[in-house]
Order: sequence, then C-alpha cells, then structure tokens
Amino acid sequence: MKTDFDDTVNEALSIARVSHSTGNLLELFAGSRCMGEEAENLGMNVFSVDWTAYDKIDLSIDIENLTKDQVPFIPSHVHASFDCTTYTIAAISTHRNGTEPKSEYAKKCDKVNQHVISLVKDWLEINPNMTFTFENPRGMLRHMPFMQEFTRHTVWYCQYGDDRAKPTDIWTNLKNWKPKPMCRNYKYDKEGNIIDKHCHHESARRGAKTGTQGKKGSYERSKMPKQLCHDLLKSSLETKS
Repeated sequence: MKTDFDDTVNEALSIARVSHSTGNLLELFAGSRCMGEEAENLGMNVFSVDWTAYDKIDLSIDIENLTKDQVPFIPSHVHASFDCTTYTIAAISTHRNGTEPKSEYAKKCDKVNQHVISLVKDWLEINPNMTFTFENPRGMLRHMPFMQEFTRHTVWYCQYGDDRAKPTDIWTNLKNWKPKPMCRNYKYDKEGNIIDKHCHHESARRGAKTGTQGKKGSYERSKMPKQLCHDLLKSSLETKS
C-alpha cells in the first residue's frame, strides 16, 4: 500500500534527479522553440508546450488548463514567453483601459498568465532551486498587478545580435544573470533620415515594414535571439552547479 512516507521519498528522489542532472527546461508558449533548441544544445531535457501544434512541440494545449502532472519532470528552469497581443502598446486601446481588461481575450490572457505563475510557485515549493524567466515585449505587462512581485530587467534584442531593436522585459529569479546594456531608439530629422546611427539594428518607426512589425505572424515575431537564450540558460545551469 502506498503511504504518505512513500510520497515524501518519491518527491525527494525527484528533487535529487533534478539537482544532479544537466537540467530540465519547461518551455511555455514555445512557438519556434528558441529556448528549447538552445537548451538541447546545452544538454538539457526539454518539454515544449504551446497553444498550437508547431513542429517539435511536445504538448499542444490551452495553457490555462496545463497541470503539473502533464509535465514529465520537475523543472529546473521554466521559461514562459507570454502572449503579448493584449499588452503591446500598439493594441492597448483595443484590449485594455490601463491594466483593466476590456476585451474577452485580454481577460483570457490575464487568467492564463496568472495560472502559469501559480504553477511556477508550486514547482518552487517542490524544487526551491528552480529558476524561471518570463518574457514579453516592453509594454503593459510590466504594469500588471500580478507581475509586481518579480524582479524585472529590460533587454534590447539588438544587443544580442538581432537585427531588431525590440526592447523586451525579462522577469526572473536568476541571481547571477547580468543583462547587456540597453540600446536606444534612433533620432530622425524632419525628412525622416537617421541622425544618430549608433547601432546596427534596423530603423523601424511606427507603421514601417522593418523590425519586429515587418515579421510575418506571431511565430516569427516572437523569436528570441540565440545569444539571449544561451545567456539565460547558462546562468540557470551555473546557479545549480
């Protein structure tokens, strides 16, 4: 007969497996699996979850319905690239009055993201050494009440080798990760010419067909730079070494 003692022993063994392995990455809102692919390059076990059954997605599900027992391991790192649709500045007036949702999809996104946060907290109870990163383009998510308890950094994708500037917020409990210095937007003269070309990133003024807004579909727009993925994952692994 299975006892509470057995459950305790099994849980302890699971934690031990996490702490002595290369690492287990749970990748949520995985899309193109930028984090997952880099984690695999580093020798980590990866479980990728998305709304859509893209190539190499392990579980396609409404992430609001995801449960811990659907994940085949206790994560050593969780990465979540939250859906930015209702938080982006370009669409904020459609979906929100400040932080308050006014569209049904905004309400849905808030519920999904809070569910992810609750899962992360549950896993932290089981594995206190677990690290996490939440990612979203700089916008309204940084002002949401449910994000205020987390440490936030802002990175610019161009500083990690991307041709887009894309200022992006990263919320994390990583202690030893130091983001690269932030970039800044270009300045323009009255004719629209750049007058302070200080970086390699594309010029992408509002409405242009360059930068992130020039990418086709959320699958392409949401891709993270390989170097950023590498730095975050290496930091997570070093935390546990």
